[in-house]
Amino acid sequence: MPKGCLLAHTKVRDPEQFSQFGPMSGARVQEYGGRVLVLAEGR
Repeated sequence: MPKGCLLAHTKVRDPEQFSQFGPMSGARVQEYGGRVLVLAEGR
């Protein structure tokens, strides 16, 4: 399967709600054989 890359720059307006996104997205990425190469927090 061809490889791809996703870059995202987000502006979080609701940190509490956004904190739920990480566990859900990480599981989905792994489900399809992906991996997170870099995760920057608190910039």
